[in-house]
Amino acid sequence: MAVHQSDAVIYSGNLHRLEHQLEVLRRGAPSGGVQDIHRKHLLALIARRDPCFWTLVPRSYILTRDAAAAASEWEMFRWDFELSHYLGLLRNLKDRAAKHPKSCEDGTVESVLERCNTLLSLKASGAPQKWENSSLTALQKAAMLLTEIEHELPQLQLELLQKNWWLAKPVDGAMGKGIVLFGGMPSAEDLNISALPFTGRMSEGYVLQKYLEKPHLINISSLVDLDNKLHGRTREVCGHAFYKYNLRVLVLVRWVEDPSVWVYDKGYIDLCPIPFAEAFGDEAEGAHISNLAFRGHTAEDIRKRIWSTDTFREYLQQTSGRDVWAEDIVPQVRDAISRIIGCIGPLKSGLTEGARQEASASKPGRQPWRRFGFDFALDHDFHVWLVEANHRPGMKAPRGPSGEDKRRFLEFFYADENELCGDRLQETRDGQILHVANFHRVLVQPVQQKAKLTVCCGFVVLAVFDMGIADMTVASGKRMWLP
Repeated sequence: MAVHQSDAVIYSGNLHRLEHQLEVLRRGAPSGGVQDIHRKHLLALIARRDPCFWTLVPRSYILTRDAAAAASEWEMFRWDFELSHYLGLLRNLKDRAAKHPKSCEDGTVESVLERCNTLLSLKASGAPQKWENSSLTALQKAAMLLTEIEHELPQLQLELLQKNWWLAKPVDGAMGKGIVLFGGMPSAEDLNISALPFTGRMSEGYVLQKYLEKPHLINISSLVDLDNKLHGRTREVCGHAFYKYNLRVLVLVRWVEDPSVWVYDKGYIDLCPIPFAEAFGDEAEGAHISNLAFRGHTAEDIRKRIWSTDTFREYLQQTSGRDVWAEDIVPQVRDAISRIIGCIGPLKSGLTEGARQEASASKPGRQPWRRFGFDFALDHDFHVWLVEANHRPGMKAPRGPSGEDKRRFLEFFYADENELCGDRLQETRDGQILHVANFHRVLVQPVQQKAKLTVCCGFVVLAVFDMGIADMTVASGKRMWLP
């Protein structure tokens, strides 16, 4: 099988090109700085260093004013967007046929299947399809292709795919400002990307990030009922709608070459301003983007959007019959934070060597601690996805009852932060202590990468793996090493 590396590059990208992109976008700032986490385009690129980044973050592409960087990223995005569109169609046709066997014509499936194969061949080279001259039906071929892509090309994140919707997020945006929800079309050429403004917060460009189309949803009626029981309240239940949400987790990092990373085990969820809807577009952004400063009020909106993870944990226990928070969510959150810090590599505190030594011997208040807010989204299977991080997380709560959970959370956090960074600091330096108050220390290992070839349905594609940390077991086991 003839393999051409230049033809095999997918969005995981060429490692040398990736490091060059990071250097350009940092604009002279050193690597390993705080901005590597805070700035969305840097975080998106750095996440690609992870050996299995497609399990950590929704895949994303960078749209900047830099012509060379924008061209390569746009080419990869355009291919991904179009392939995802047809894969979504293929899966919807297969699912529809399973429910209504006579609803799908073989010709329609064959047409979509052919388009998928054509797009796959653009980024790969190798043997013809294994089902040629076979007696398989079009739907059987579709099922076969989807299964192989799920196992052999996990980078395409089929679990996030339904109608192929994406988010355009300003690099330096905050509070949902400038975010555009787009998709539902067969070609990236149909996108009105040229209409996106490159001014103000948007001057540095955008991150085009895959949207979680099947998120876990919260029934507001059940949540309010539970909160009333837990705290003896009589708050009125506002409807029976379901809401999408994001999870905010605070993290303290002693930002030095050997980082000490402490994840706070409490947090809060922030609900979208209006109920979730499968409809997309400008009018529905409030149902899909949780940090929008929504000003309108309808019969279905909610006054309290921030809820403690203590209440959230009880809600999950009540609705699922098990402790989802402790068993599924917390381990994934800790792992994601450990992995993303590991992707950054040697950290730079911004201090000279002399100043760093002085800080090490100084009082706790002089320590190079950094506080971060990590935002996560949960899909319908409780898979936790890191969507962004902030080095200056909002530490203020809304006034009145709507902010009561966050105010209570911040009281606990500040007390525990003082204990960790003050009284218990010396005890934590030897690395033996893993718990202080509600903080849990996660261990971080720098990522070591190697490139690896994957064969999918006769095509060869490039993936990025860390052979020292993790490998991915696949059904067929057809692997080839790059020399």
